[in-house]
Amino acid sequence: MTLHQTEGAPFAGVTTADERKELEGVDLFPLLMEGACEIFRVVWSPNHPREACQHGSHEEIAIVLAGTLVDEDGRTYGPWDCWRRPAEDVHHPRSGPEGAEVLIIRRGGA
Repeated sequence: MTLHQTEGAPFAGVTTADERKELEGVDLFPLLMEGACEIFRVVWSPNHPREACQHGSHEEIAIVLAGTLVDEDGRTYGPWDCWRRPAEDVHHPRSGPEGAEVLIIRRGGA
């Protein structure tokens, strides 16, 4: 997954399973990077502004473990809500007042 600030500047990339990237208000914890499957935990700080999340060649399933995320269409996702995004998709979530903890499962890609 690549996160970009809303201005379009690169925000972060995950490359190895044993790497933890600390970002401005978002922490990425890679749990599994095995071929075409990637699983990682993303922790958003409270009221974190919108970020452009670009999925590249992977489709993505996300499960909110705690807190809330609000997508650009205004839909709010709370604990145990999940959604699916196709490959090459870009969306712009932000966290709610309590922040968010999300499990991301990605598959596909080269």
